Amino acid sequence: SNGEEFHALQKCLLEGNVFQLLVPLMHKLPSVAGTGSTQVSAPYDIFIDSNQNIYVADFNNQRVQQWQSGQTNGSTIAGVTSQSGNGFNQFNSPTSVFVDLNDNLYVADRDNYRIQRWAPNSVIGVTVAGGKKQVLSLLVYCLSE
Repeated sequence: SNGEEFHALQKCLLEGNVFQLLVPLMHKLPSVAGTGSTQVSAPYDIFIDSNQNIYVADFNNQRVQQWQSGQTNGSTIAGVTSQSGNGFNQFNSPTSVFVDLNDNLYVADRDNYRIQRWAPNSVIGVTVAGGKKQVLSLLVYCLSE
């Protein structure tokens, strides 16, 4: 690396040993980090659901972005762009995302030490694990054993 940061995502399909580019979400590499609908800043994790929608834990922007299949513009489906906090509609460093079969979104909210569940089309999340540093640390310790 030449010191440039990469804030881009590409959706690829693995067929045998060959990656086939399906949907370029960011058009240039390296891209500039930002808060726009086609931008992310320090994406930590992605999840692709059965409909090929992409969910991104957008760490520095304190949000989760969703790109519906085939779209180049994303939308914020959880969190408040560039506003960290501990409210039920906020994150403080989202690091991981998962979507279950009922379309509930689960987000690991690192610096709030919690896992939030967001129902489809919800504007707030519900804490389903953690919320206190000691509880989440214990959970991580148990899972690593």
